[in-house]
Amino acid sequence: MSTPAESTEPSATPAGAPHHESAASLLGTVPITLFMKDGTLALRDGRLSFVTRRGTVFDHPVHEFHSLAASGVVGFHLWHADRCYKLVPDYTAVHEFQASSDVVNLAVNAGRIGKAFDADRKMKDSRGQWFDVLEPLIATAPPGVKVRRPWPTWAIWLTVVGVTLAIVAVITAIVFLTS
Repeated sequence: MSTPAESTEPSATPAGAPHHESAASLLGTVPITLFMKDGTLALRDGRLSFVTRRGTVFDHPVHEFHSLAASGVVGFHLWHADRCYKLVPDYTAVHEFQASSDVVNLAVNAGRIGKAFDADRKMKDSRGQWFDVLEPLIATAPPGVKVRRPWPTWAIWLTVVGVTLAIVAVITAIVFLTS
């Protein structure tokens, strides 16, 4: 029986390299649930990857990532070259609390508000853990790459309220025009 040959090349991962993994969602261009991809964000063997059940979205050496920044209350932006990945760690924990609208969610699931707050805390803790792991490992933006800062939380909420009001106005107009 033959034995595998030992590698003479040094390991690409230093001893004690951090490993971290959590459920996460990758936001699309439009940050609504319909355009999110749920998967696993993992740092292993010096590589950061995001894998969904349909396949690998990205898998690159962690030192190639740059410009880590908090986004909203629980998310973060992470850049690879000129591509921005918008991630929300442990977002899958809150899916069970969502209904067709926030008003319906509050009315029907009033008893679950405590669980929703726990899920929010979990997402905030998970983002903090990812920052602790990633900040010392990632680089600054390479020359020539324009990094857009994430929207501040107030701008995100203002956009959500504005879009909601626009949708309500369109529905109201349709109802009045068809009745």
